[in-house]
Amino acid sequence: MPEITYKIIIDGIDDNKLTANNIKNIKTLFKELKPKIIFLDSRKSLFLQFSDMLAGLVHSIYKNKEDYNVLLKKLKDKVKITQIE
Repeated sequence: MPEITYKIIIDGIDDNKLTANNIKNIKTLFKELKPKIIFLDSRKSLFLQFSDMLAGLVHSIYKNKEDYNVLLKKLKDKVKITQIE
C-alpha cells in the first residue's frame, strides 16, 4: 500500500507572518501525519479562497460583528449550498 502524503496549505501572502517557530508548532500538532507545509497564492486556488471566506465568516460571527451578513451574502453568491441528507 502506498504511503499517504499529508499537506498543510497556507496562503502564500501570509508566509512572512509565520515564524520558524510557528511552522514547528504546526508540524508538532500534526506530527503523526508528518505533513508537508506548502505556501500557495490564494488567487490561484479556489479551495484556498473558499477557506479564507469561510474562516472570515466564522471569525466575524465569533466576534459578533455586524458585517457577517455581508460575508454570508458574498459566500452565497460564490457557492451553491445544498442540504445533504
